[in-house]
Amino acid sequence: MNNKYYFVFILLLSSICSQYAIAGQLDNNLNVGISLQDFSYTEFGDTDIVLNREDGLLPGFILGAGVHWDNFSGVLRGEIFNGLVDYNGQTQSGIPLKAKTDEKITRVEATLHFNLKPFNQYNMSVLAGIGYREWRRDINATRITLSLLEIYRWKYWTLGTSVTFFKKGKRSAGVNVRLLRPIKPTLDVKFPGFDEVTLDLGVNDSARLELFYHFVLRNNQQWTISPYWEYWYMGRSPNKGLTINGVSTVNVAWEPRSDTKIFGVLLSVRFEP
Repeated sequence: MNNKYYFVFILLLSSICSQYAIAGQLDNNLNVGISLQDFSYTEFGDTDIVLNREDGLLPGFILGAGVHWDNFSGVLRGEIFNGLVDYNGQTQSGIPLKAKTDEKITRVEATLHFNLKPFNQYNMSVLAGIGYREWRRDINATRITLSLLEIYRWKYWTLGTSVTFFKKGKRSAGVNVRLLRPIKPTLDVKFPGFDEVTLDLGVNDSARLELFYHFVLRNNQQWTISPYWEYWYMGRSPNKGLTINGVSTVNVAWEPRSDTKIFGVLLSVRFEP
Protein backbone atom coordinates (compact mmCIF):
# COMPACT_ATOMS: atom_id res chain seq x y z
CA MET A 1 0.00 0.00 0.00
CA ASN A 2 1.14 3.56 -0.72
CA ASN A 3 2.30 5.30 2.47
CA LYS A 4 3.17 8.72 1.04
CA TYR A 5 -0.10 10.50 1.89
CA TYR A 6 0.01 9.37 5.50
CA PHE A 7 3.61 10.40 6.08
CA VAL A 8 3.26 13.72 4.25
CA PHE A 9 0.34 14.69 6.49
CA ILE A 10 2.19 13.65 9.68
CA LEU A 11 5.33 15.53 8.65
CA LEU A 12 3.33 18.63 7.76
CA LEU A 13 1.51 18.60 11.09
CA SER A 14 4.77 18.03 13.00
CA SER A 15 6.52 20.83 11.10
CA ILE A 16 3.78 23.37 11.85
CA CYS A 17 3.69 22.38 15.52
CA SER A 18 7.45 22.60 15.92
CA GLN A 19 7.55 26.12 14.42
CA TYR A 20 4.95 27.36 16.90
CA ALA A 21 6.61 25.55 19.78
CA ILE A 22 9.85 27.38 19.02
CA ALA A 23 7.94 30.64 19.00
CA GLY A 24 6.40 29.81 22.38
CA GLN A 25 2.85 30.04 21.02
CA LEU A 26 1.88 26.40 21.40
CA ASP A 27 -0.41 24.91 24.06
CA ASN A 28 -0.39 21.13 24.36
CA ASN A 29 -2.37 18.46 26.17
CA LEU A 30 -2.58 14.73 26.74
CA ASN A 31 -5.79 12.68 26.75
CA VAL A 32 -6.18 9.21 28.28
CA GLY A 33 -9.40 7.23 28.06
CA ILE A 34 -11.17 3.90 28.32
CA SER A 35 -14.04 2.75 26.15
CA LEU A 36 -16.54 -0.05 25.77
CA GLN A 37 -18.16 -0.71 22.40
CA ASP A 38 -20.92 -2.94 21.11
CA PHE A 39 -19.32 -4.49 18.03
CA SER A 40 -21.49 -5.88 15.21
CA TYR A 41 -20.06 -7.20 11.92
CA THR A 42 -22.11 -8.76 9.09
CA GLU A 43 -21.16 -10.31 5.74
CA PHE A 44 -23.64 -10.50 2.85
CA GLY A 45 -23.80 -12.76 -0.19
CA ASP A 46 -24.25 -11.56 -3.75
CA THR A 47 -28.04 -11.92 -3.30
CA ASP A 48 -27.92 -9.94 -0.02
CA ILE A 49 -28.46 -12.95 2.25
CA VAL A 50 -26.56 -12.87 5.55
CA LEU A 51 -23.59 -15.24 5.37
CA ASN A 52 -22.23 -14.70 8.88
CA ARG A 53 -22.14 -12.18 11.65
CA GLU A 54 -20.16 -11.40 14.79
CA ASP A 55 -21.49 -9.63 17.87
CA GLY A 56 -20.05 -8.78 21.26
CA LEU A 57 -18.59 -6.20 23.62
CA LEU A 58 -15.02 -4.97 23.14
CA PRO A 59 -13.16 -2.98 25.84
CA GLY A 60 -10.53 -0.52 24.68
CA PHE A 61 -7.87 2.01 25.63
CA ILE A 62 -7.32 5.39 23.97
CA LEU A 63 -4.32 7.71 24.12
CA GLY A 64 -4.16 11.09 22.42
CA ALA A 65 -1.97 14.19 22.27
CA GLY A 66 -3.10 17.61 21.13
CA VAL A 67 -1.60 20.99 20.33
CA HIS A 68 -3.34 24.34 19.89
CA TRP A 69 -2.20 27.57 18.30
CA ASP A 70 -4.17 30.57 17.05
CA ASN A 71 -7.21 29.19 15.19
CA PHE A 72 -5.66 25.78 14.58
CA SER A 73 -5.23 22.60 16.59
CA GLY A 74 -3.72 19.23 15.80
CA VAL A 75 -4.54 15.88 17.37
CA LEU A 76 -2.66 12.59 17.22
CA ARG A 77 -4.67 9.67 18.62
CA GLY A 78 -4.21 5.94 19.02
CA GLU A 79 -6.58 3.24 20.26
CA ILE A 80 -6.71 -0.49 20.76
CA PHE A 81 -9.74 -2.76 21.34
CA ASN A 82 -9.52 -6.44 22.16
CA GLY A 83 -12.06 -9.09 23.11
CA LEU A 84 -13.94 -12.30 22.38
CA VAL A 85 -17.23 -12.15 20.43
CA ASP A 86 -19.83 -14.61 19.13
CA TYR A 87 -19.60 -15.91 15.56
CA ASN A 88 -22.77 -17.11 13.83
CA GLY A 89 -22.50 -18.32 10.26
CA GLN A 90 -22.04 -21.35 8.11
CA THR A 91 -19.34 -23.49 6.53
CA GLN A 92 -18.61 -23.29 2.80
CA SER A 93 -20.89 -26.32 2.36
CA GLY A 94 -23.75 -24.49 4.11
CA ILE A 95 -23.63 -26.24 7.51
CA PRO A 96 -24.69 -23.81 10.32
CA LEU A 97 -21.73 -22.88 12.51
CA LYS A 98 -21.34 -21.17 15.87
CA ALA A 99 -17.92 -20.24 17.20
CA LYS A 100 -15.96 -17.60 19.09
CA THR A 101 -13.77 -14.97 17.47
CA ASP A 102 -10.83 -13.14 19.03
CA GLU A 103 -10.95 -9.54 17.84
CA LYS A 104 -8.07 -7.06 18.02
CA ILE A 105 -8.61 -3.64 16.44
CA THR A 106 -5.86 -1.02 16.45
CA ARG A 107 -6.00 2.45 15.00
CA VAL A 108 -3.90 5.61 14.74
CA GLU A 109 -5.18 8.92 13.44
CA ALA A 110 -3.87 12.46 12.90
CA THR A 111 -6.28 15.36 12.38
CA LEU A 112 -5.93 19.10 11.82
CA HIS A 113 -8.73 21.37 13.11
CA PHE A 114 -9.57 24.94 12.10
CA ASN A 115 -11.80 27.07 14.34
CA LEU A 116 -14.38 29.18 12.50
CA LYS A 117 -14.31 32.68 14.04
CA PRO A 118 -17.81 33.73 12.84
CA PHE A 119 -19.20 30.84 14.93
CA ASN A 120 -17.10 31.30 18.08
CA GLN A 121 -20.19 31.13 20.28
CA TYR A 122 -20.61 27.52 19.14
CA ASN A 123 -16.88 26.70 19.25
CA MET A 124 -17.35 25.41 15.70
CA SER A 125 -14.46 23.87 13.79
CA VAL A 126 -13.84 21.90 10.62
CA LEU A 127 -11.32 19.07 10.52
CA ALA A 128 -9.38 16.97 8.05
CA GLY A 129 -7.04 14.09 8.69
CA ILE A 130 -5.73 10.68 7.83
CA GLY A 131 -5.65 7.43 9.78
CA TYR A 132 -4.77 3.75 9.70
CA ARG A 133 -6.94 0.86 10.93
CA GLU A 134 -5.98 -2.79 11.39
CA TRP A 135 -8.41 -5.51 12.43
CA ARG A 136 -7.17 -9.00 13.31
CA ARG A 137 -10.13 -11.39 13.15
CA ASP A 138 -9.19 -14.81 14.54
CA ILE A 139 -12.12 -17.23 14.18
CA ASN A 140 -11.53 -20.03 16.69
CA ALA A 141 -11.51 -23.71 15.72
CA THR A 142 -14.56 -25.89 16.35
CA ARG A 143 -15.04 -29.65 16.24
CA ILE A 144 -15.77 -29.43 12.48
CA THR A 145 -13.60 -26.45 11.37
CA LEU A 146 -10.03 -25.24 11.76
CA SER A 147 -9.19 -21.79 13.06
CA LEU A 148 -8.93 -18.99 10.52
CA LEU A 149 -7.05 -15.69 10.90
CA GLU A 150 -8.09 -12.76 8.72
CA ILE A 151 -6.26 -9.43 8.84
CA TYR A 152 -8.03 -6.35 7.47
CA ARG A 153 -5.96 -3.23 6.86
CA TRP A 154 -6.67 0.20 5.42
CA LYS A 155 -5.71 3.83 5.62
CA TYR A 156 -8.48 6.40 5.41
CA TRP A 157 -9.20 10.08 4.93
CA THR A 158 -11.55 11.85 7.30
CA LEU A 159 -13.44 15.14 6.96
CA GLY A 160 -15.88 16.60 9.44
CA THR A 161 -17.04 19.28 11.81
CA SER A 162 -17.43 19.79 15.55
CA VAL A 163 -20.04 22.06 17.16
CA THR A 164 -20.69 22.93 20.82
CA PHE A 165 -24.41 23.50 21.38
CA PHE A 166 -24.42 23.81 25.19
CA LYS A 167 -22.10 25.71 27.52
CA LYS A 168 -22.63 26.64 31.15
CA GLY A 169 -19.81 27.37 33.56
CA LYS A 170 -17.28 24.55 33.37
CA ARG A 171 -19.64 22.25 31.48
CA SER A 172 -20.24 22.00 27.75
CA ALA A 173 -21.71 19.55 25.24
CA GLY A 174 -21.67 19.15 21.50
CA VAL A 175 -21.43 16.87 18.51
CA ASN A 176 -18.67 15.70 16.18
CA VAL A 177 -19.66 14.40 12.72
CA ARG A 178 -17.18 12.87 10.30
CA LEU A 179 -16.98 11.21 6.90
CA LEU A 180 -14.52 8.28 6.64
CA ARG A 181 -13.13 7.26 3.24
CA PRO A 182 -10.96 4.10 3.14
CA ILE A 183 -7.83 4.07 0.96
CA LYS A 184 -7.10 0.73 -0.77
CA PRO A 185 -8.49 -1.60 1.94
CA THR A 186 -7.14 -5.17 1.88
CA LEU A 187 -7.68 -8.53 3.55
CA ASP A 188 -4.85 -11.01 4.17
CA VAL A 189 -6.00 -14.60 4.74
CA LYS A 190 -4.47 -18.06 4.57
CA PHE A 191 -6.92 -20.87 3.94
CA PRO A 192 -5.82 -24.32 5.16
CA GLY A 193 -3.73 -26.04 2.48
CA PHE A 194 -3.21 -22.90 0.36
CA ASP A 195 -0.76 -20.00 0.25
CA GLU A 196 -1.68 -16.72 1.88
CA VAL A 197 -3.70 -14.45 -0.38
CA THR A 198 -4.38 -10.70 -0.31
CA LEU A 199 -7.83 -9.56 -1.43
CA ASP A 200 -8.65 -5.98 -2.47
CA LEU A 201 -11.87 -4.83 -0.80
CA GLY A 202 -14.44 -2.53 -2.36
CA VAL A 203 -14.24 1.10 -1.23
CA ASN A 204 -17.32 2.85 0.15
CA ASP A 205 -17.91 5.96 2.23
CA SER A 206 -18.29 5.37 5.96
CA ALA A 207 -19.09 7.64 8.91
CA ARG A 208 -18.69 8.43 12.62
CA LEU A 209 -21.00 10.40 14.90
CA GLU A 210 -19.90 11.34 18.41
CA LEU A 211 -21.63 13.31 21.16
CA PHE A 212 -19.45 14.81 23.88
CA TYR A 213 -20.02 16.22 27.35
CA HIS A 214 -17.11 18.05 29.01
CA PHE A 215 -17.00 18.80 32.73
CA VAL A 216 -14.26 20.05 35.07
CA LEU A 217 -13.70 18.66 38.56
CA ARG A 218 -12.21 20.45 41.56
CA ASN A 219 -8.66 19.66 40.50
CA ASN A 220 -9.33 21.57 37.25
CA GLN A 221 -8.91 18.48 35.10
CA GLN A 222 -11.35 18.19 32.23
CA TRP A 223 -13.26 14.93 31.90
CA THR A 224 -15.30 13.90 28.88
CA ILE A 225 -18.07 11.36 28.37
CA SER A 226 -18.65 10.55 24.69
CA PRO A 227 -21.29 8.18 23.30
CA TYR A 228 -20.42 7.39 19.68
CA TRP A 229 -21.58 5.48 16.61
CA GLU A 230 -19.27 4.33 13.82
CA TYR A 231 -20.08 2.61 10.55
CA TRP A 232 -17.73 0.95 8.04
CA TYR A 233 -19.03 -0.38 4.74
CA MET A 234 -16.80 -2.53 2.51
CA GLY A 235 -17.70 -3.77 -0.96
CA ARG A 236 -17.18 -7.25 -2.36
CA SER A 237 -13.65 -8.07 -3.51
CA PRO A 238 -12.86 -9.42 -6.99
CA ASN A 239 -12.25 -13.15 -7.26
CA LYS A 240 -8.61 -14.16 -6.86
CA GLY A 241 -7.04 -17.51 -7.65
CA LEU A 242 -5.51 -19.56 -4.84
CA THR A 243 -2.06 -21.13 -5.09
CA ILE A 244 -0.18 -23.97 -3.40
CA ASN A 245 3.56 -23.28 -3.07
CA GLY A 246 3.16 -20.68 -5.79
CA VAL A 247 1.42 -23.03 -8.23
CA SER A 248 -2.02 -21.95 -9.48
CA THR A 249 -5.09 -24.05 -8.68
CA VAL A 250 -8.69 -24.02 -9.88
CA ASN A 251 -9.81 -22.63 -6.52
CA VAL A 252 -10.66 -18.95 -6.05
CA ALA A 253 -11.26 -16.72 -3.03
CA TRP A 254 -13.24 -13.54 -2.53
CA GLU A 255 -14.43 -11.43 0.37
CA PRO A 256 -18.18 -10.69 0.55
CA ARG A 257 -19.69 -7.25 1.02
CA SER A 258 -19.77 -6.35 4.70
CA ASP A 259 -20.69 -3.69 7.19
CA THR A 260 -19.43 -2.97 10.70
CA LYS A 261 -21.65 -1.11 13.16
CA ILE A 262 -20.15 0.10 16.43
CA PHE A 263 -21.95 1.75 19.34
CA GLY A 264 -19.68 2.79 22.19
CA VAL A 265 -19.05 5.03 25.17
CA LEU A 266 -15.72 6.72 25.91
CA LEU A 267 -14.61 8.19 29.24
CA SER A 268 -11.45 10.30 29.03
CA VAL A 269 -9.45 12.80 31.08
CA ARG A 270 -7.32 15.65 29.76
CA PHE A 271 -3.94 16.63 31.21
CA GLU A 272 -2.24 19.94 30.51
CA PRO A 273 1.40 20.69 31.53
